[in-house]
Amino acid sequence: MWVMCNFYFTFKSLSFLITSFCIYFLVKCISFVFAGEEFFLRRDLKVRAFRTYHVIPSQGYVVYSVKQKLKDEYMGLSGNEIKNLKSSGVEITYTTTTPEVAFTGDTMSDFIVDEANLDVLRAKILVVESTFVDNSVSVEHARDYGHVHLSEIINYADKFKNRAILLIHFSARYALETIQEAIAALPSPLAGRVFALTEGF
Repeated sequence: MWVMCNFYFTFKSLSFLITSFCIYFLVKCISFVFAGEEFFLRRDLKVRAFRTYHVIPSQGYVVYSVKQKLKDEYMGLSGNEIKNLKSSGVEITYTTTTPEVAFTGDTMSDFIVDEANLDVLRAKILVVESTFVDNSVSVEHARDYGHVHLSEIINYADKFKNRAILLIHFSARYALETIQEAIAALPSPLAGRVFALTEGF
């Protein structure tokens, strides 16, 4: 079990979470969702599709938590006072949305510099492909096939504000040890918050 930024998760439970989301998405979302569009999974969770860059049209998804919070001017009031304000039609709360998990699917690194994707880089957890992890394959080759090279993630390190970055979709050419060694060698500020999800991805 990994401990990061005061929250716990295991790779197995995260895999289950992502799989459950994908199944829910496929079963419940019959109509197409386009980049920039949103839909609610439930009242306190919504999903926004965002543009990714692959050799075919592609997109990723950001899951947001949605919360109602009491406005500052009503803090400190009694329960009865708040109840009376609410019953008289006063809007006593405001809505906050927080990017929790972002999932890119297949993409080139261009999504990182897309100004419309800032929440992707602010989500608490980012699940992003890193098909190639060493110099045996060039960045140009990765881009030709619509994928991300680990060196690009390193080059854009300062843009990632995520608490954890989970890498997926590794080329079958790599042994597990090669992937682990590449991640262990990551420089600051990526060191300690980038992990490989190798099972089922």
